[in-house]
Amino acid sequence: MKTNDFAGAVLVLTDPTTAEETAAYVASGYFPDSPYHYTVTESSPTSLPSSTRESTAALQEKLGTESVVLTVYPWAATESILSERSTNGQIPS
Repeated sequence: MKTNDFAGAVLVLTDPTTAEETAAYVASGYFPDSPYHYTVTESSPTSLPSSTRESTAALQEKLGTESVVLTVYPWAATESILSERSTNGQIPS
């Protein structure tokens, strides 16, 4: 899902091993001209808008399986927070 309050993308994955490939695919479609970062978490990051967190939680509940949340951030959206991270990849914990 992509919202006006959040410049990135949030997906629910049932297979976390596909996170890196999925993040690259999403970034190439949504923000192809920007480096990106991603996180894989058990639930939506608290930094996301509440509407995004709520809809993501509803989707996870609907799936009824163990799932993870893949959040993909374009570089411009996270530059001030993650200035130490200059290449594509998972945001360090």
